[in-house]
Amino acid sequence: MRKHCGKVEAAQHLSDRREDQRQTRLPSSGQRRAGAATRLATSVFQMPSLTSSQIAAQAIDNALDAFVAIDASSTVLVWTKRAQDFFGWSPEEAIGSPLTELIIPERLRKAHDDGMKQYLQTREPSVIGRRLEIAAKHKSGHEFPVELSVTELEVEGRIVFSAALRDITASKLVEAQLRATFDQAAVGIAHISADGTLLRVNQKLCEILGRSQSELVGFPIRSFMHSDDVGLEEQHVDELFAGRATSTVHEQRFVRATGEDVWLKLTLSLLREVSGEYLISIAEDITEAKHTKKRAELLAAIIDASPDFVSFFTLEGELQYINRAGREMVGIPLEQDARDVPIDKKYPPWAFERFHEGIKMAVEAGTWRGETAVYSAAGEEIPTSQVIIALRDPDGGAKYLSSIIRDMSERHNAERALREADRRKDAFLAMLAHELRNPLAPITTAAQILSSRQLDPTRLAHASEIIRRQAAHMTELIDDLLDVSRLTRGLIHIDRSPVEFNSLLQDSIEQARNLIKIRRQDLVVQSSPEPAWVAGDRTRLVQVIANLLNNAAKYTAESGTIVVGVKVLVSHVCVFVRDNGSGISGELLPHVFELFVQANRTPDRAQGGLGLGLPLVKHVVELHGGSVTAQSEGEGKGSEFVVRFPRLPRPAVPEIPGGGALAVDSGGALNITIVDDNADAAHTLTMLLELHGHKVSSAHTAHDGLAQAEALRPRVLLLDIGLPDMDGYELARRVRALPGMADSMLIAVTGYGQAEDIEAALAAGFDFHMTKPVDTTRLISLLHSLGSC
Repeated sequence: MRKHCGKVEAAQHLSDRREDQRQTRLPSSGQRRAGAATRLATSVFQMPSLTSSQIAAQAIDNALDAFVAIDASSTVLVWTKRAQDFFGWSPEEAIGSPLTELIIPERLRKAHDDGMKQYLQTREPSVIGRRLEIAAKHKSGHEFPVELSVTELEVEGRIVFSAALRDITASKLVEAQLRATFDQAAVGIAHISADGTLLRVNQKLCEILGRSQSELVGFPIRSFMHSDDVGLEEQHVDELFAGRATSTVHEQRFVRATGEDVWLKLTLSLLREVSGEYLISIAEDITEAKHTKKRAELLAAIIDASPDFVSFFTLEGELQYINRAGREMVGIPLEQDARDVPIDKKYPPWAFERFHEGIKMAVEAGTWRGETAVYSAAGEEIPTSQVIIALRDPDGGAKYLSSIIRDMSERHNAERALREADRRKDAFLAMLAHELRNPLAPITTAAQILSSRQLDPTRLAHASEIIRRQAAHMTELIDDLLDVSRLTRGLIHIDRSPVEFNSLLQDSIEQARNLIKIRRQDLVVQSSPEPAWVAGDRTRLVQVIANLLNNAAKYTAESGTIVVGVKVLVSHVCVFVRDNGSGISGELLPHVFELFVQANRTPDRAQGGLGLGLPLVKHVVELHGGSVTAQSEGEGKGSEFVVRFPRLPRPAVPEIPGGGALAVDSGGALNITIVDDNADAAHTLTMLLELHGHKVSSAHTAHDGLAQAEALRPRVLLLDIGLPDMDGYELARRVRALPGMADSMLIAVTGYGQAEDIEAALAAGFDFHMTKPVDTTRLISLLHSLGSC
C-alpha cells in the first residue's frame, strides 16, 4: 500500500496555520482574560438595556450548549436556561450553590475538588482550553454524558471559570451503536492509514486472520499479505486517493498466524476528515468459496475429460449440459448450445422409451441403471449402459438429473470375440481328440498283428513301419502344441545366422514331400537366380516354409498344383506358396493366423491337423522381424501366402549346411540301465537297444534304479523324470554321488520338454535331455559315438 505523505503534511500545515491565527487573535493569556471579563460583565452582570445585549442574552440562553460560570470555590455564578434544560435546576436554585452538588456525581466530586486546588496552586492547566467528555448528574439523579469546554476569566480581580456544556447522550448512543456495529460485524473491518498502517480492526478481522488486536493494530497491513499478492491493492488505493472511485472491490490472499492462506474479498473506501485521510476496508472471507470454485472447476474439467457421455437435464428431459465425449459420441458440435439439442433424435425409439422410464424411476428412487443405445454421428446404433441420478435440493426435491452413458461397443465386441474363441476352443479340442485317435487306430491294429505268432517277415516289417509312421505323426501333433505354447509365452529363442533361402527351400520341400506325393499333386519350385540371404534360425525357417507347404497340400485337391518360390527385392527376400485349392472365404481370411482357426474339412483332405500351423508361421516370422500375409479371391479360387524377411547382404563366410540324418552304425557295446515307471516304454526301449548290441537292465522305481546303478556301474543311464517314489532329478544327483559314477552318461527321457525342463535336467547333472517319444535314430547315434570313444 502506497504512503500518501503529501496529504498528511498538507493537513498538518493547515492545522498549524489555524493555530497560528488563533494565537494571533489572542496574543496573551492576560489579554484574553481581561477581554473576556469585560465581555462577561457587560453581557451577564450589568445587562444594559441595549438591544445587542438583549440579543446576546437570548442567544446564550437558547444556544445548543449550556453556559455555566463558577468562581474558584466552585460556586455557581451564571446558570443559563439551557443549563436548566440539561440538569433540571432553575437559575434561582443553582446560582450560589456549589457546582459539585448540582451536576457532578458523588464518586467524582473529590477528583474535581483536588483538580481545582492543584490548578489554583500550580496554574498548570489540565482541563483549561481542552474539550473533554465527563459524566454529569441530572437533578433527578440519573447520569448522562456531556462534553465540557472550560475557559479561565478574570472579572474585577476575581478568577472566574466559564464552562460550555453539551448533552452528548444522543451522539454517544449513535457512537455506541456504530462501535457495536464495528466490533460485532459479520465481516472484517479495518481502518488503515494512508501509509498502510492498521489503525483499528474489529473482532471478526482478528478471527479471520487468526491474530489478536495487539498483533494487528500498529503494524503495516502488507506484513499479513501473501507474498505473491503484495501490491495487488495499489491500483485500487490510487484510484481512491485520486478521486476516480468512491469505493473499489478486489480479491487478495492473506496469511493466518498458522501459516494457512486465506482469501479475502476487500471493499475499500476513503474517509476524509479534518485530521487527515484514512481507508476503511471491509474484508469478507471467501476462502471456502474459492476452494468450492476450484473444486467445481476441477470437477468440471474431470467431467469434460471423462471418456463417458455425461449430461445434465431437466425432469422433462431437456438437456442443459453435455461434455466433450458425449458430443463426440453422438455428433454434437462443441459450439452448439445443449438446450438446442433434440435429445429424442439421439436415441433409437426403443432406447428413448427406456430413457424416459429411467427418469421416472430415478426421481422416485434416486438412481436408475439400464442398457440403452444412442445414435453415433454416422447414424449407427451404439450399445450403451446408462446411469441416471436425481440431483436433489436441500428440501429433497429433484429439479435436475445427471446421466452417464458408457459406450459398450468394445465390451460387446470382446464378449462376441470370447464366445467365438470359446467356440473355436471347443472345436479345436474335438479336432485334437480326432487327430490323436486317427494314428492310434492303425497303431493298435499293427500291435495286434505283431502279437500273432504266424507272421512272415514282410508283414512284420509292414506292421512295424505303420507303427513308426503313425507314432511320428502323433509326435508332430504334440510338437506343434508345445511350439505354440512356447511361442505364445515368449520362450522360443531364435539363433540368428546367415541363411540362403534357395538352399533352405529344398530342406522345407523335403519335409512336405511325402504329403504332396500321397495326394499326387504337382509341385513347382521357382528359385531366385541370385542368392537370397537373410539372418535367421535355419531350423525355424525350414519349419515356416514346410508348414505353408503342408497347409497348401491339405487344402488342395488331388492332382492340384502348388507353387513355391523365392524373390529377391532391394530390401527384402520374399517367399511365396501358391495353390489352386479350396481358397479362403472373405469372412475367414482376416483370422487365418489366429489360434484354433480352420476352414471346413472337405472329404478329399487325407490329412487333418490342429489349426496350429499358420499361427506358428506368424509367430516365427515376426520373431525374425518379418511379416506374412494371406491372399485369396474366395472359396474355390486358391490361395497365396507371402512371407517377407529383411534382406541380408551376402555374408563373408559361407552358410553352414544343415545336418542330415544321424549315423546309426553300430559301435562298441555299452552297459545301459533304463529307469521308467512305464513298463511298456522301458521294455520296448530295452529291446531296441539290445538289437544294437548293448547290454541293458531296467527298473521301474527310482530306488530299484539306484540299487542297479550301485551294483552294475552302468556306462549310460536313461532316467525318466516323473517317477513315483523320487523324481528323476534327485535320482540323477544320487547316481552322480555313487563311487565310480562321476563319468557315466546320464540321459533324461521324459514327456516334459519345455525350456525350463531342459535347464532343470542339466542343473541336476544330466548330460542330455530327450523328449518322449524318443528320437531313436538320435539316441542310437549318440550311443554309437560314446561306444566308439
